[in-house]
Amino acid sequence: MAASGEHAGCEPNGVVRRPPCDYWPVETASSRISVSVSRGVSEGYLVHVDAIVVKRTVDPVRREVIELLRAKTYRQDHAQAVARAITRMLDVN
Repeated sequence: MAASGEHAGCEPNGVVRRPPCDYWPVETASSRISVSVSRGVSEGYLVHVDAIVVKRTVDPVRREVIELLRAKTYRQDHAQAVARAITRMLDVN
């Protein structure tokens, strides 16, 4: 298990993907909430809710993607409806 401040993995484009956390991140000017739908590996569809945090360091810009919620559905129209409902509840534009 990673200690506080360490990250689970870093993707080649500089995006750090963190595992789900037990707290809701505080919104800042350099962060946003993302709601997306993707096709599942074997069957169904996944609805992802992620917090994307941009951290400005000395030279590069570092992005962290924190998984907040993942829901699985078996139909695409149901996944789209769940994503729309989450978007309305969280007031994501």
